[in-house]
Amino acid sequence: MVKRHLLPKDKRGPHIRVYWDLYDSNAWRCLTATDQRVYMALARALTSTSNGDLSLPLSRAKPVGVRSPATLAKSLRALVAVGLIAVTRHGGCTRDGQRLPTLYRLTEYETYANPKKFIEAVGASNDWKAINTLGNGRERIRQAEKLAAEKQAEKLKTQLQNLNGTASQIEAVGALTASNIEVWTPSPTSNIEAGKKSQTARKANNDAGSKKKAVAELSDKPTSNIEVLCNVAIHTPGLCVQGVSGIPAARTRFGQMLQHVRPVNRPAGYHAARSRFSGVTHG
Repeated sequence: MVKRHLLPKDKRGPHIRVYWDLYDSNAWRCLTATDQRVYMALARALTSTSNGDLSLPLSRAKPVGVRSPATLAKSLRALVAVGLIAVTRHGGCTRDGQRLPTLYRLTEYETYANPKKFIEAVGASNDWKAINTLGNGRERIRQAEKLAAEKQAEKLKTQLQNLNGTASQIEAVGALTASNIEVWTPSPTSNIEAGKKSQTARKANNDAGSKKKAVAELSDKPTSNIEVLCNVAIHTPGLCVQGVSGIPAARTRFGQMLQHVRPVNRPAGYHAARSRFSGVTHG
């Protein structure tokens, strides 16, 4: 078991120390500038006994220029791939809904045991020294990204399978019922039916408004609007008179309206309107 000791004090206070052998190593050189800043942000939280209990939430990564969770996760994967840091505890959600962060250790320093967080004591492993070439380090980073992409794809596939309500791809999607023998009754007030009813109501209101307007104009000028009267009668075949529908009803209504508005002497245009109406209604 590694014995706990305190780092020597510095007159200027706490600091981030990067040794030359690490700074000049292939592991450091194959990192991007963002990866290096993430490493320094992790080292900023290092104390004499906190190695292994290091985490980097996005709130502490933003001051060093990392503002995306995806970028932060990618940099942490790269640091693990080249051996500069190692995972001491994988994060996730507990049974009571509490979310725990992933904890890391800097491999160039020793780690002390922390039973409460399930962290074991480990000596300085310096895993980054195994990166003997830049190509080796970059290949490890590529493999880490490939593995992460495969895990993400598998996770999405599992979620889609859970949402699939059919047994196979060619099986039709059916209504969900409480049991296999229960009959699913469609709702009579569906969106399509509601739209049809609304459209029918608007059309009826428009037709009623047109007829009222035409009758008002005829009552003001009974001798000069025979043609308008004919148009109203022709274009309203849905009028009902004493249970009669269609063209007979329109013909009856036309006659009633003429009897009401025309004077004793038939005005000019009456015969033309009557002939037009008879030609359209065939009667």
